[in-house]
Formats: sequence, C-alpha cells, structure tokens
Amino acid sequence: MMMKSLNEYFLSCVNSYPDELFLYDEEHRLTYQEALKETIRLGNRLTSFGVKAGDPVCFRAVRSLEGVSFFFALLGIGALASLADPHQKAKEFVMDAQVDLAPSFYLTNESGRWVISDAFGREEEIDPWDPKAGEKPLFAGPKDPEDPIILCFTSGSTNRSKGVLMSSRALLAHIELFHDHAGYSLCKKAISMLPMYHVFGFAQFLALAYYGGSMYFPASLEAEFLAKKINEHSIDRFDAVPAFHGYFAKERLAKGFTTPTLKIGITSGAYLPPERFLELEKISGVRLIPVYGQSECLTISGFQDQADSSKHPYSIGKFLKGSQGKIVKEDGSEAAVGEKGEIIVKSPQQMNGYLNREESPIDEDGYLHSGDLGYLDEEGYLYFVGRIKDMVIKNGINISCPFLERVIGGLPYVEDVAVTAIESATRGERILCACVLNEEGVGEERLREDLKGLLHKNEVPDRFLFLDALPRKHNLKIDKAEIRALYQRTKKR
Repeated sequence: MMMKSLNEYFLSCVNSYPDELFLYDEEHRLTYQEALKETIRLGNRLTSFGVKAGDPVCFRAVRSLEGVSFFFALLGIGALASLADPHQKAKEFVMDAQVDLAPSFYLTNESGRWVISDAFGREEEIDPWDPKAGEKPLFAGPKDPEDPIILCFTSGSTNRSKGVLMSSRALLAHIELFHDHAGYSLCKKAISMLPMYHVFGFAQFLALAYYGGSMYFPASLEAEFLAKKINEHSIDRFDAVPAFHGYFAKERLAKGFTTPTLKIGITSGAYLPPERFLELEKISGVRLIPVYGQSECLTISGFQDQADSSKHPYSIGKFLKGSQGKIVKEDGSEAAVGEKGEIIVKSPQQMNGYLNREESPIDEDGYLHSGDLGYLDEEGYLYFVGRIKDMVIKNGINISCPFLERVIGGLPYVEDVAVTAIESATRGERILCACVLNEEGVGEERLREDLKGLLHKNEVPDRFLFLDALPRKHNLKIDKAEIRALYQRTKKR
C-alpha cells in the first residue's frame, strides 16, 4: 500500500469509489466523495476553534453517521482522538478512567447537539451539516506516521484503566494486513453494530473502505427493527460482539423473522466458546468468522482462507500474514505443537505504548505479551485456552477478579471468597462471587448494599453463591472451574 498517512489512504478510497455509497442512515446519505467533503468541513470547524495536530481531544464516540464523520475529521487533523464511552458524559468518563489525561478539548453531543469546548470553558456548537466551512482543508494532518492519533482505554488485569496509544502506522498496517480477511471483498454492505469507543469499532470502517463498502447506522438495536432494515437495505454483513450475535439469532428464531441477505459476520471483542460458536452459526444462518485481537494490537489472528473457519471451527485462525506469533512457556522457551503457553505476537499493528506509563507488555525483542493462553496445531492454527490473568470482561471492561476478592474479602463477615466469570447467553461475561460467611443473617441484599460504597456499579457481582467451604484443587488453590459448575447445578435446581 506504501502510504504514510490515513489522509492519503482515505483519498485513495475516494478516488477509487467517488460515487459509491459510504455512510448512511434514515436522514443522510454520503458517497465517498461527499464523505470527504464532510470530513474537510468538520476538520475546518475544529481547526478554526483551535484544535491542531497532537492536541488531546476527548471525543464522545457515538455510533452514528455524524460520529464517524467527526472521527475521520480528527484523524485528518492529527489530533489525539481520545475515545470516550458514550454511555457517560465525557468529563465523567475521563475522571472514572483514572488515566493521566488532561484533554485540551471536548467534542460531545451530550445535549443533543455537537459542541466543541476547551479546558477554559469556551465552547462552540457545530452543525455537522452546515456547508459554510469550505471544502479546502485548513489543516495539514499528522507530521509523522508514528505520532499517536488515537487513545482508547483498557484496564487489563489491574482494574485500573490504561490509555492505549495508536498511530497512523498501526492503523495503516491493520488495513494492509486485514482488508482481504473476513469477506470484505465479497460482502461489503454492513450495518453498524460494534461500539465506536472500542478498538475494532473504528478499525472496521477503515477495512470496509478498502473495497468501497457501505455502512448503515440503525436508529434502534431492537432485533425486529434491525431485521426489517437489513432486508430493506439488502445488508450482507453483520459484525458484532458474540453476545449481540447471540441475542439477534435467538430473537430471530423465537419470533420467526428472516434475514436472507445476511451472509457473513465477524465475531470479536470477547471469546466465544467453540460449542456456542457452532450452535450460534447454525441458528443464525450467517457464516461467522472469529477474529482475535486486543486494544494493544488491532488484529492478532484470523482466517486467511474463507473455507478454513469451517474446517477448523475450534480455532481462532492463524497469525496474520505480516505478523510473527508464537506460544511461549513460563520459562520463556517456545512451546511445542499442541503445548499450551502464552500467546505473543510481533506486529506492525501494535500500539505505541500506554499514555504516560513506562510499563509495557512489549518485550525487548518487540513481542507483545497478550496475557492469554493458547496453543498451535500442526498446521499453524491458533486455539484460545483462557487468560493468564484472572479477570472478567463485563460490558467491554476488564475487571480484575483478585481486586474484587480483596475488596469483598475485607468485609468483616466474609470468611473466604472467590470471584470468577460466568457466561450470559445474551450479555457476555458476568461476575460470580462465591463466598463463605461467618455471620448469621447476612445475605445477598446486605452484600450488595455494602459493596455499593466500595465498588463501581459495573464491578458489583451479578450473582452470588454461598458455600460452607470453597472447593480447592490438590495444591490447595481455589478451583474456580468447580465453582462455576456448582453455580450451574444450583441454578438448575
């Protein structure tokens, strides 16, 4: 591809598909040429307000046509687009994230209108559809492809957020290595399901544009409404997190509506157990393609050959071409075929590092240590086994089980405690807390009430299991697999 900036890449897409539909909803439709003009207008408005390359801009990353247009405008300027969860107000999100970030600007639509404001209280409303800002860019874009232009957030196993810095280099590498994966050349009429504040949400648009694809933004995520719009617009790809794939497939099955145009869907953002993957693919009627990646590295593995996923349904694909991946044991030596170890990868898609942190999961040889366990078969297919670090991924946030155990175990009436992840059929992972109590009359209601003052609402366990003693392995470590099995047996009773 040999491009130095995302601006060059976007221009090449516009030149290849000027009149093809790119972004649309019920009110607006933008071809590639029109999307470029929209991006320049918005970039000019932001530049006129004072935003320039390198400035940290806390951006409320709303999944909408306007949200994507502002996102591309920030990339064009070369500002550091700090992606905030739109379920919160932007300033609250920055405070809750507890990251050493002091945004120079906030770009939000919290009041129903888009507003750019600075740290001194100055603000200005921006009408995304106002044509007055002109079609000649007032901005030059990032000076160096290594300059960070995106900041997204991950909490890893520490239960405290880290800001992941991504550069043009990483995003361009993602496009080059990923564009022919997951059926983008075959099925390119997509519907927007992935959250924009997650790493794969924004990367999806870049890969889709390589083949001149289009993205429709639905006004509702209710299953029957989605099915209606999928049929109306002949949507053929449905990329989503596993929980949403499950919800949509089951609703479709239960209510009897069909979506015959759907052909392919990426499943990413959380691990989908093989048995559930096969069941989901069967009832959905959509060919699901698992993609494995992290905030720190956009894509680690996938299926290079479309047919491979059906031949190896338990795998998460091969390490991407252009990347180097391997499995290493605890002593650092490379694992043999079929032997479990940590998944590590060296890839041009890797992050620059963490915001204002010296620590890094990238070793001196350039390999990113994923913190995930896996193994390779004789043909080089990668299989996910579990996490080295004990955590729950709830609502897209990594929550440390040891952290919760320390907090809950500090309550005077809790004698022993273990926290683990349980799978929800429709909502991804949830928190199960198994505990032994030493005080009569204490129950779930008391625990929940006491934990409200100690934990974020997302960290409070979803389910409790009260036991006389926690099950342990022969080495006396708590057996969390047995705790999950006990909970399932209790639930059935």
